[in-house]
Amino acid sequence: MALFQYPMMTVIQEMCARIGFITGDGLTTVIKRRYSKKVVLPFASLLLIANTINIGADIGAMAASVRLVFPHLPIIVATLSFIVFIVASQILVPYNKYVKILRYLSISLFAYIITAVIVGGNWTQILASSIIPYIEFTPAFAMMFVAILGTTITPYVFFWQASQEAEEDVAKRKVKEISEYNKAGSTSPMASNISKQPKISKKEVTLMRSDTAVGMAFSQLIMWAIVTTTAGSLHTHNITDIQSADQAAKALQPLVKTFPNAGEIAKTIFALGIIDTGL
Repeated sequence: MALFQYPMMTVIQEMCARIGFITGDGLTTVIKRRYSKKVVLPFASLLLIANTINIGADIGAMAASVRLVFPHLPIIVATLSFIVFIVASQILVPYNKYVKILRYLSISLFAYIITAVIVGGNWTQILASSIIPYIEFTPAFAMMFVAILGTTITPYVFFWQASQEAEEDVAKRKVKEISEYNKAGSTSPMASNISKQPKISKKEVTLMRSDTAVGMAFSQLIMWAIVTTTAGSLHTHNITDIQSADQAAKALQPLVKTFPNAGEIAKTIFALGIIDTGL
């Protein structure tokens, strides 16, 4: 599914990127401009609920991962610490610096690729299974199919992609932030220019397309590595009832025996990977 999702993800994300890129606005603002509140409010409400659950799950996984390294730390303390740190960072750190920090954190995702190589397996079978579709007509298979598509090609990422491009326009001063217009007063000529489209060159559109294509390829490669690692480490040892991130890490520990303290090292890398990804 990693391979077959790639073109779908690339096309959809580029569509969202173009909307943010050309209008200088996020997806919510564009929908609001075109449709009535009866359409916008249900969409925004569903997104708010989904995002809140998504962020809550991320922070919960991060807190659980910290406890793998520091088992005596109360999970509520770890959770609140992450919440305060993330909110403070978004408020206090300028956008262009914040983006650079997140960019470097994304390097941690290579840990999943390294783990997939270490776990290994029959690579002929793994590569063949990555290309040749396998289908079962069972409820469990259908649920897995929906789960993978639903968490990959998801509205959360649509809204994020458009907002990302709009934020980049602001960072490059192609679009002024609304706060600057508010200072001038809502009735001034400046205020009427809020919806003006930024000037975008063909070169910038090409770069945006390349950025989206490379980013989506990287995301699918990481997904493939995670699936491969899970199959090669947990599933082959009949560990199939995993309910949380810390359970997965604890289950991995006794399976890694290639060098001294490998289990502890694997657990720590796993924890850092989840924390960096969550941030």
